[in-house]
Amino acid sequence: MGILFLAAWGRSLEAAPAQTAAFPRIVTLFQGATDSALALGVVPVGSVVAWENPPLYPYWGDRIEALKGAPPVHWLGLETQPNLEEIAWLQPDHIIATSFRHTQIMGLLGDIAPVQSVADVYDFKATLQAVARATGQQKKAQHMLCQWDHQVADLRAQLKRTLGDAWPPRVAVVNIRQDHVRLYYHGFAGAILDEVGFRRPAADEGERWGIKLTSREAIPALEADVIFLFMDKQNPQVRQTYQRWREHPLWQQLTAVRRQAVWPVDRVAWSLGGGWLAAEQVMTDLYRLYGLDQPAFEACPYAVEGSVHEAH
Repeated sequence: MGILFLAAWGRSLEAAPAQTAAFPRIVTLFQGATDSALALGVVPVGSVVAWENPPLYPYWGDRIEALKGAPPVHWLGLETQPNLEEIAWLQPDHIIATSFRHTQIMGLLGDIAPVQSVADVYDFKATLQAVARATGQQKKAQHMLCQWDHQVADLRAQLKRTLGDAWPPRVAVVNIRQDHVRLYYHGFAGAILDEVGFRRPAADEGERWGIKLTSREAIPALEADVIFLFMDKQNPQVRQTYQRWREHPLWQQLTAVRRQAVWPVDRVAWSLGGGWLAAEQVMTDLYRLYGLDQPAFEACPYAVEGSVHEAH
């Protein structure tokens, strides 16, 4: 069954589609909210577009396609500037927003529908819980969080056994841009790595999000046992920047480079997605990169009616 994706701009404001099921109609206004809604089996009636290849990331499309009978998704513009008129037209039951992006319009959003607001745009656990509250799926979310805790504990235990005295290694999350390189201390991937128990780079400066490195002479700031690296591979300027930095003698002196532990990872999963499904992919990548078995976890209590709830 094909899925219909509707642009949110350039059309007359005809009557909004009627609600055809008992589940709440939600609008998601940041990437992690859309991701987490889909993780719960809920297709938003409206969503902001993806940062890369808008309107949607391929894994969003795959999940929507899997939810047979899902309603059309109305795209509401950028996360930083959602279309308020379109949101009102959709007549949602709940809006999932973030104070990180939407503080100035929070009052206007509240005039449209009740708002579930998350402080940190990359806090995938808080986002999952916010979407669960809006859609009545708190028990399912509790089950997912329980499974996550089991998975984190298992990965940490396997890494300790595998690495021995080398646990915990220092790891760096590095993003190659057109004209600079970013080293992340905090954020989405950093929070997951912290929870597993990895150490941050020696250059970590406390509560700062990270640093921008504009000169290759700053390469020593990337010193770590392992580098998780992502970039826009389709951008020739980004590829050129990466090549220039790799050729520098200081790059060759990095521990991760000498140990062949510069590991490419997916930019959407490790940075842009920001939700539950993306977090699960980061965990899968960690198991894979360290050559570990990733077991299924079914030991958590879970009791809801039905396995998938869809918002229509």
